[in-house]
Amino acid sequence: MGSVKPSTLQQHWEVVYKAICYADNHLAEPITLKDAASHLFMSYSHFYHVFEKLTGEPYGHYLKRHRLEVAAAMLRYGGYNISEVGERCGYATKASFSKAFANHFSSSATDFRRLPQLQNEKRTLHLTASKVAPTTQPFFENQIVQEVNLPAFILYYDLVPRENDPIGQLVQGVPQYDQRFHEMLEKIQVPNARVITGTLDSVPVTHYEQLYMFFGLLVPLNELAAHQYILSTYPDRLLTKELPAGRYLQVTVQTNFVVAGMQLYGLIERIHTEGYYKMSSNNFFLGILRPGTYELNVPVV
Repeated sequence: MGSVKPSTLQQHWEVVYKAICYADNHLAEPITLKDAASHLFMSYSHFYHVFEKLTGEPYGHYLKRHRLEVAAAMLRYGGYNISEVGERCGYATKASFSKAFANHFSSSATDFRRLPQLQNEKRTLHLTASKVAPTTQPFFENQIVQEVNLPAFILYYDLVPRENDPIGQLVQGVPQYDQRFHEMLEKIQVPNARVITGTLDSVPVTHYEQLYMFFGLLVPLNELAAHQYILSTYPDRLLTKELPAGRYLQVTVQTNFVVAGMQLYGLIERIHTEGYYKMSSNNFFLGILRPGTYELNVPVV
């Protein structure tokens, strides 16, 4: 950013993160750059410049890419037909979605669904596995999987700076983020609240360097006192996302942080391969129960 002051640069990154949150929270709506600028109380031109300068892509391009990548994950792992996927990702008709999808991925939605492995899959797994010792076993094996019903949640979260190595940055930031959100968890004393990590993006569709990882606190929607405390104590500092109630496949594992993340991906792949379940959304997450103990959660229909 050249001679931009550090405080200004931080403010600009906060704008970027809020814009990304806004896009993810309105995935099914045809929002535009103008809508995001208005939401952030910024002029169209200033917001356009800030977002493109820091991320390397225009916000309109990011909106389209994010919608289509989430759609691609739904096609691969979800239980929805092509029209339903398009609607969930902001396309009014099957024809408009199919055209946009084919232009972006050079493949029809139908053919994409049949691919045995995605273009970015091997590379993302390789780069993630490089964060752990080569003697560890990163893939999901024969842990006990249970089916649970989780309530609706509000997720309060921070996006982790990518620095062209999003998993590496997440791993590096774990002590800081874990301490911060577990302190919040202790303050609110709410059953079923949990510290989690995950991504707003679609592994393994999104390019590794473009992944946005998050760390945050899930709080049941009906815990009004807890929400009031968080909003009054941390105003404008945390991003938010609503997760609907639903059925999840859940596995508790004892391992290190990166291996747990790869086992979460392994569980998603197992669901896809065996075909007994389909994912209901992209809202999978890794619960951090205590050091060395993690909870894999995948929403299913």
